[in-house]
Amino acid sequence: MSFVITANLLIVLGLFMVLPILIGVYVYRDAASRGMNAPLWTLIAILSPALIGLIIYLIVRSEERTLECPSCRAAVSESYAVCPSCGTQLKGRCQRCDYPLNTSWEHCPQCGETVPQEAKMPLYTKRKETGLGKILIAVIVIPILMVILLFMGLMTFRTTTSVTSVGGASGISIENYENHSEVYHWLKTSQESEDGIYVMSYMNEPSSKEGSYYKEYLILYNGASEDTDYSMMGFESRRFFKKFYKVEFTKTAGYDPKSYAIFHTEVTSKKDLPLEIFVDGQKMEYHHVESKTPLPLNMGY
Repeated sequence: MSFVITANLLIVLGLFMVLPILIGVYVYRDAASRGMNAPLWTLIAILSPALIGLIIYLIVRSEERTLECPSCRAAVSESYAVCPSCGTQLKGRCQRCDYPLNTSWEHCPQCGETVPQEAKMPLYTKRKETGLGKILIAVIVIPILMVILLFMGLMTFRTTTSVTSVGGASGISIENYENHSEVYHWLKTSQESEDGIYVMSYMNEPSSKEGSYYKEYLILYNGASEDTDYSMMGFESRRFFKKFYKVEFTKTAGYDPKSYAIFHTEVTSKKDLPLEIFVDGQKMEYHHVESKTPLPLNMGY
């Protein structure tokens, strides 16, 4: 399994572990502040599949403890006449008998006195829901992020079958192309630069929409000695919706700045694929020119 896929899977696994923790912390704190059975509701929320437990809790949770004292911010109930934490008065009182009044009463149940309008206003405040928005965002965003990471991991190293044929050859020298002035001059100039990898390409476009692209590449690798062993493989690879033709070299000998190696590869595919070159698993930059004529292997020999 590739490193990128493994890393994405570990991230997704981490998100799967983080999401129940976030839900559990929120439910426990919220249930405890409302006087509900916090441990039980926490277990229901984190163990129920597909977030069903969280949804049930949000539906049935009690609204009694969403009120708070305006002085000390402690959770209170509508039945409280004073705050049990700081003693602040939370209800109006009857002007005749000083009985605590509910906001919906028109008359005092103790003495029958008419309740004035100002006594119907509650003195407590409604607590703001600060944690619910965050937990709902996490519930929505984290699953979407997990799906995206899984999709990217699968797409990163997915291979397809639109390449119909691949060919390659090595052990070629510059002198093999003496009869082709364009190629020969390019090879000599590129080799004398002693700088990196040079690529010349030729493409024969299909004559119809159903046809195939035929593309040749002549690759000059400066610094590769004649006895260096390379393994080359060409295939279409897909990474982040990008299709490309991959040529990979595996070096088994050292670097010699005065030597070079030439490789010829050709590919027939349903689409025009850009070339990417890798050496020992590392993507390499290269200098590229296009040829107006084919690059057959039998030139000059």
